[in-house]
Amino acid sequence: MEGITAMKACPVCGAVIDGTGDARSVGRPRKYSVDDLAGCLLARSLATAEFRKRAADTLDISKSCFYRLLEQGRREYRFRQHGVTGEWKLLFPNSQNTTKATNALPNSIGEMADKALHE
Repeated sequence: MEGITAMKACPVCGAVIDGTGDARSVGRPRKYSVDDLAGCLLARSLATAEFRKRAADTLDISKSCFYRLLEQGRREYRFRQHGVTGEWKLLFPNSQNTTKATNALPNSIGEMADKALHE
């Protein structure tokens, strides 16, 4: 059978890798992200049921999607559940992928650093 090639799948994300080595995701695109869930929690401490209800009211997210994203956020150290109270807290409001570095150095320090690099 000419022209038929086997396709490989990424074991981590499940993306299909075609013959050229390019990867494309399979299935329907994700509607919600861990960032969306983090936006529902913000500075609050909520029990799981309260957190799920707030996410459902705010995002109209399904129960299974909520728990999938909650587990993903826990693995990424975005959320932590208190061992005694069982309440969830947000550790990092933005994912590392979306956080932008800012230049908060005063101009004089930046100028000194530039000068030191060029000497």
